[in-house]
Amino acid sequence: MPLDARAKLVLLLLALGVVAFTAVRALHVQVPSDLASLPILAFFSLYRMTLAYLLALVFSLAYGYYAATHAQAGKIMVPLLDVLQSVPILGFFPAAVLLIISAMGGSALGIEMAAIFLIFTSQTWNITFGVYESILTIPRELKQVTESFGLRRLLYFEKLVLPSVMPKLVYNSTISWANGWYFLIASEIISLGSVKHKLPGLGSFLVETTASGDLGGTFAGLFVLVSVILALDLLVWKPLTVWSEKFRYEASAGARPTSTAYRFFKWSPTFRTAKQRLTRAMEWLFDEVEKGLDYYDELMKHAWIASIVSWATKGVLLLLGALALNTLGGLLLLVWEIFTQPLPPQAYDIPLALLYSFGRLVAAYFISLLWTVPTAILISENHAAQRFLIPVFEVAAAVPATALFPIIVLVVIRFTGDLNFAAILLLLTGMQWYLLFNAIVGARNLPSELETVAKSFHVKGIPYYQKFVVPAMLPSLVTGSVIAFGGGWNALFVSEYVAYGGKVYSTFGMGSLLSIATYQLGSFKLIFLTLAAMILFIFAINHFFWRRLYNYVLKKYRVEY
Repeated sequence: MPLDARAKLVLLLLALGVVAFTAVRALHVQVPSDLASLPILAFFSLYRMTLAYLLALVFSLAYGYYAATHAQAGKIMVPLLDVLQSVPILGFFPAAVLLIISAMGGSALGIEMAAIFLIFTSQTWNITFGVYESILTIPRELKQVTESFGLRRLLYFEKLVLPSVMPKLVYNSTISWANGWYFLIASEIISLGSVKHKLPGLGSFLVETTASGDLGGTFAGLFVLVSVILALDLLVWKPLTVWSEKFRYEASAGARPTSTAYRFFKWSPTFRTAKQRLTRAMEWLFDEVEKGLDYYDELMKHAWIASIVSWATKGVLLLLGALALNTLGGLLLLVWEIFTQPLPPQAYDIPLALLYSFGRLVAAYFISLLWTVPTAILISENHAAQRFLIPVFEVAAAVPATALFPIIVLVVIRFTGDLNFAAILLLLTGMQWYLLFNAIVGARNLPSELETVAKSFHVKGIPYYQKFVVPAMLPSLVTGSVIAFGGGWNALFVSEYVAYGGKVYSTFGMGSLLSIATYQLGSFKLIFLTLAAMILFIFAINHFFWRRLYNYVLKKYRVEY
């Protein structure tokens, strides 16, 4: 379907806007970090968040689809995803500094790219897990129908896969977007020992005002942040959530959430026209890609072209293999230096620090379960509560933990004398929202026909939740638990190491070790050892516990029609 001239003009203007902004950043234009510049700082942060989210969306759809549709590859890709989503954002700092910033000569554009990469790592894993789970839980009957109609490749993806993943994709995008705000602070000030790169934005503004004890500046920045979050929730995420509900699998119609903004967008002539043009643009894109694939199939019928493509593929694979071997060689050299030279004194604290941090994570997880599961059930059954509570939770989920430091330092630490209890509170901010939003999706996965059956047999109270609601939400709850622990490992470095008012408050654990190695020592050895220990520990837990529990729950409680 060809695009009209107006649609092409809009796409061109958007592309020119991105190029113009990139050029401005490449010139290293200085932006003041003061109260008057907060709107500009908010724009810079929103720009990075949007680009990182678009990259995360493309990656998640491609990665999740391939892992779910290729069983053998999935056996490697899913455990790898478990590990990647559990690596703290500080763990990507060396890659961001060495591979991106250094490659760009320390330019402002290189620092922008590094920040976008770091925000990407805080957003993408949650979305990818949602896509993977949604594809696995597509009813077999629907797959058989699409196969009987001969749908393949992009048409199969467009007509079956994309609608199937849409509800969980939107929900997980909401929490991933909030998670991007949560780690925006770490992404806009990239520190590695004495090396420090700062970008203009709300995150860096909040770091500076918090570290200096400027409560007025902190709360002003927090007010702007919350205002941006509320506006996006009202104008973007809430309408998208309502729209995504029409893709739920049900044999009978059920109640749907509502949104004033969604109704406005739906009936507004301007937005209806925009929707039609966007739909035509997407159909045009799918058609063009499908034509390209068909043309590629035709070319591959010629033996000499197939031979050239084969040799070119081998060449690319050899090049990638050489790069991988070079990286592996560097890691092996680092490992050799670690084990042949004296270890940093802090390295001997890693096993005990791992146990301390894991204990805090378990405590925060069970505290989160106590309130998220009942709240998710309440929201799934009460549309009035849903309209009021979900926006509140989305805003709370996006508030960076650093913004809570003044309250924690002034109240919790003053009464308890240390950071142990405060660390668990901060870990809650990095774990509970994954559990809540996944539990909400799971509770709403209960088909309306099963609700009708329960009412027909007068099943109420605890038996109703035990036999119907909890089984329906278990697959999503287990997924949320895996992601919550990943978020918890990520949140360790802001929970166990706090800078406020010119002072540093820390408690013994992996987060404080990694923060010391990154911010104070700049020790690659200690960073490598800390991350290696965390990755091995996380992989063991995910492989021997969470993955087996997920497979059991998926097999036992999967809804079929």
